[in-house]
Amino acid sequence: MIFGTLLSPQVGLLQGIQTEPSILQNPSPLIDINLPVIRSFIPSVSLTAVAVTTIWQNLGLSFILMSAGLQAVPDELQEAAEIDGAGAWSRFWRVTLPLLSPTIFFAFVVGSIFAFQAFGQIDLLTPRGGPLKTTNVLVYYIYDQLQFAKNDGKAAVLAIALFGVTFLLTMLQFRFLERRVSYER
Repeated sequence: MIFGTLLSPQVGLLQGIQTEPSILQNPSPLIDINLPVIRSFIPSVSLTAVAVTTIWQNLGLSFILMSAGLQAVPDELQEAAEIDGAGAWSRFWRVTLPLLSPTIFFAFVVGSIFAFQAFGQIDLLTPRGGPLKTTNVLVYYIYDQLQFAKNDGKAAVLAIALFGVTFLLTMLQFRFLERRVSYER
């Protein structure tokens, strides 16, 4: 509802940065339902709008993970640091954050995997890749090759490449970021 109002071409806050619809591609949606569709935005704004909605969509999971991680931090350690004379910032940086680092690492890895799988937001907000195909990311390009270009082989190769890129990024995160994670209690 929030982003439906923000991105509405008639009353949305972003309507002032639109261009003439005749200049840009105006595809017809596959399903005829009343959703706000970014068809006439300046091309650079459409990918930003999709990114903001994707971040907003995945923010809930991050909050739940961080809340669970904060509840796992023992109160005894916080109290001991306070008795030792540590201030609020010092307790956060030296007690809470190291104990929260496995949760932060997990949220970062899962969030980056979700970023590579952003399809629904693009399909709902900018059908067929948006104005001038500016929101045509790899996942949507795979879908486009499979559904519209009827190129099953290319879509399969791209899907394997997407898996490879996601796997490689995850392994790099484990290799370089896990060094900073403290699993001690």
